[in-house]
Amino acid sequence: MRTTGVDWASVIQRQQDSGLSQREYCERHGLALSTFTNWKNKLKKSNTAIEIFEPHFIELDLQTPVRPLPAPEEVIVELPYGVVMRFRGMAR
Repeated sequence: MRTTGVDWASVIQRQQDSGLSQREYCERHGLALSTFTNWKNKLKKSNTAIEIFEPHFIELDLQTPVRPLPAPEEVIVELPYGVVMRFRGMAR
């Protein structure tokens, strides 16, 4: 793939969204891994509007008992364009 005029921020975002490693993504799309890495580092240093997502796991302590919250009588979901959804009587 020729990389002249490529929107690297979009390419990097698509790689992150794909769930593939950088190497796998580059191989599938005909990109040089070194070029991809260089652009990712340049964009990160220049604070370009791209979230560099580094996945990680957090260990949760599930041994501590959690007191359940009372179920609400009504759940209201407000969506764009003035759409409001109300759910009543769904508690068990």
